[in-house]
Amino acid sequence: MKRKKVLLMFLICVLIISTSALPSFANSQIYNATKLVNHQITDIQQAIILIEQRFLGVNEDGTSYIKADAAKYIDSKVLDDITKGMNDINKEILSGVLVRDKSTNVITSTDYTAQSTVEGYFVWKWYGYDYVIDAYNAGLAAIEFRMKRDILIAGGAIAAFFGYGTWVLATGIDVIIYNSWIAACEEGQYTGRGACLCCLGKPDGVSALMNVYAM
Repeated sequence: MKRKKVLLMFLICVLIISTSALPSFANSQIYNATKLVNHQITDIQQAIILIEQRFLGVNEDGTSYIKADAAKYIDSKVLDDITKGMNDINKEILSGVLVRDKSTNVITSTDYTAQSTVEGYFVWKWYGYDYVIDAYNAGLAAIEFRMKRDILIAGGAIAAFFGYGTWVLATGIDVIIYNSWIAACEEGQYTGRGACLCCLGKPDGVSALMNVYAM
């Protein structure tokens, strides 16, 4: 009987300790959820995906706009970079240089030819463009990126890429990312499939290079 009483008291104590810990755990979960909601996206490509899913609008004239609520979730500098790129594309649409198909939402060009030491073609986006290059030109791009990376390491300024327009670095680009771009171009050269350079803005303005991946 004494043994049962001790066991019963032990179980009661465990139950009291467990239930008293519940509010603390719940508060922790609420805190983490709040932290998640308050966190702002600093990765440009993640921000673009979120905008396309929730905050992108298209006007009757084919131009794009970003809904105001996007500012709650995206870092202000990143959102500013994307907005500038979008405004460049909007100007090209309004001038007739770019055309947006209302049924497919695909943007095409009436008058754009790549003038670059690295040859490729454009795939237009509402915020900028992809510059698609073949295997040979991927090898040339890898050489260019390696040179630019070394300048960056030495503390120099990066002015432009590939001798065409003014290609600058998007927000947050560093030496580690340069290395990944070099690897992507070398992979595209090795496999024979080429690579893709993702940019904000328009080619004959100031394009912000934000990512490179192997095709």
